[in-house]
Amino acid sequence: FARVLAGLHAPIRDVEMICEGESRVVVQGDPETLAKAKTRDMILQSNYAYRSDGRAILDAYEKLISDNTLMSRRTYLLSGDAFDVRVTGGGYKSKPSPITNGAGADSINQRNGSPGRFNFVLFWNRHLAKYPDLPGYQCDGWEKIDGHDCLKVTIEGIPENPGAQKLVFWIDMNRGGHVLRQDHYDEGTLWFRRHNIQLAQFKLPDGSLIWFPVRGEYDTHTYWKGSSVTPVIHEVESVVQGTLVFNQGLPDERFSFDWNGKVATAPGYKAFVRNFDEIPEKESPASLRRDPAGVQAHQKERLAEVEQKGDKLDASPTAQRGIHGTTLVQSVLVGAGILAIVLAFKMRSRSR
Repeated sequence: FARVLAGLHAPIRDVEMICEGESRVVVQGDPETLAKAKTRDMILQSNYAYRSDGRAILDAYEKLISDNTLMSRRTYLLSGDAFDVRVTGGGYKSKPSPITNGAGADSINQRNGSPGRFNFVLFWNRHLAKYPDLPGYQCDGWEKIDGHDCLKVTIEGIPENPGAQKLVFWIDMNRGGHVLRQDHYDEGTLWFRRHNIQLAQFKLPDGSLIWFPVRGEYDTHTYWKGSSVTPVIHEVESVVQGTLVFNQGLPDERFSFDWNGKVATAPGYKAFVRNFDEIPEKESPASLRRDPAGVQAHQKERLAEVEQKGDKLDASPTAQRGIHGTTLVQSVLVGAGILAIVLAFKMRSRSR
């Protein structure tokens, strides 16, 4: 299986693209959560580059739909097993933070704006090379997904999180070995689902044809209150037409925070960057703490800042349409803080 997939993906030596999307809270029948939705919904734009030796870089911009001045930029760099992050704004624009080590190399695929939401070439490249004989592999036959015959594959017992994760893939082996659907379970609960993944055919520089994912949907089924059978957050992401470039021989320097050379671009992406650059800077936190106490302290600082902005937000067109900006932003920040604390404790307990 590993050799077959590696062979199917081998023609893709490197790729660069622009992605765009939206993330919206969609949980039904919960007024408290629906209120938070207005300040959680966001628009996404990103620049992504990947090389088959395992290097990748994601430069992702987020903008809240409820307030165009609330933007952030996060750059994720993957080189071998080193995964580093630079944040420029966390809900507001700030000076670039110190580069910090991320929580696991494969998490570049989990970030907002990442084509890893619907494209598993990087995942399989790294995962199969690292665990070709994983005991939890199981092929469960063939099933139809969106009218295409797909091989169903289940992976359990991933070494970094033994016994906790189960990943189920439906792989279109007839069109490049790409995933058309994936379910992610943790301790028996569905956490994430990737689906409605669309493929398109492209010509490589050598004239050969390949299939490649260009769009997908990503549903989150967990939030600060627990888990939900129906999605809580729904994301749609796609590759901007005309921005995909294959096998151009990306140099090592392209995978750097300091790269100033040519990158893929598009009108919408340029507008996002220009909008972000025009926002006045604020001082970023000296360090980003991930422990529960640090998360609480950071949320208190953010809430105090929101209080100071209250009058301005209440006078905004959004607020005048009946949305109370301060209360909603506070709700989201408190909810995010609780979620981060729960996850921090959960990660700590698993590491013991």
